[in-house]
Amino acid sequence: MRVRILWAAATLGLIGCETQGVVCTQEFRSAILVVRDSTGQLLSGATITTRLLRTGEILPLPLTGPLSYPGVYVILTDGAKDQLQPGGDSIGVTVSPLLGSDTLVRFLFDVPGGCHIRKVAGPDTLDLR
Repeated sequence: MRVRILWAAATLGLIGCETQGVVCTQEFRSAILVVRDSTGQLLSGATITTRLLRTGEILPLPLTGPLSYPGVYVILTDGAKDQLQPGGDSIGVTVSPLLGSDTLVRFLFDVPGGCHIRKVAGPDTLDLR
């Protein structure tokens, strides 16, 4: 009886969510972009717009997130994973600083196993010049 209870408890502890027979963790992933101004300082106050390039759809971003550091911006979260193709999708992120021109940065994200977003290609940091 004890073995069954321990086995059941261990099994339940591993289960997060299930997507198409794949067991996912319960974590919620976010992808970030660090933005620096022309002097190399972290840039605060920019507006970020994330667009799924395949459809032109603007993907929603949280108003606040786990990171609240100047110059660090959330560009995509697991909240958009169902809109991405599992094999990968191109994402365009427009960075609009308070002063200056908009900059478009391209990324490739996939959703392996349907669980969490994963950045395949794209920069970690954007230096505005």
